[in-house]
Amino acid sequence: MKGTDKVSAVLAAAIALLVAVNCVVIYRVWLSGTEIADEMEKTELVFNDDTSVTNTFGRELWIRAKIILDEDRKGDQEIVSRAVEEGIWKEKGDGWYYYSIPLKSGERTAPLIDRLEESREGSGASDFRIQAEAVDEAWLDETPDSCEEAFLIFMRSNETTEQPYLL
Repeated sequence: MKGTDKVSAVLAAAIALLVAVNCVVIYRVWLSGTEIADEMEKTELVFNDDTSVTNTFGRELWIRAKIILDEDRKGDQEIVSRAVEEGIWKEKGDGWYYYSIPLKSGERTAPLIDRLEESREGSGASDFRIQAEAVDEAWLDETPDSCEEAFLIFMRSNETTEQPYLL
């Protein structure tokens, strides 16, 4: 009977080891699911000090940005941008600048603003903000040929003909 006791002990140890390994695997899978949910809550666009935008989303995005100048000095400021001059950012009449190509995950745009020039002397430092928006092609019904078209398709597909109920 001593031989069967040894076999039983080895089998019991093997079962305990399998249970422990399964617990570790299940815990890691569960934990990685939490990390994915946490990543989805993070911002998808990151603004850099040089006025470029970084795509931290997991897919390609079409990017547009709007420069919001200090209202008190709006007429006294001129935006200087090599990227706009070279057609990397395209200015449209709607106040938005559209990035010329879809931005891959992890990539950053060319800086939108190189500098703001003041037209009057002694006007001091300028305040401005950049508002950026992004569209994923997976959200669209059609494949766009440009950034501007991507946003037009997105806005058209999300329009509603019903008016909201106001209280």
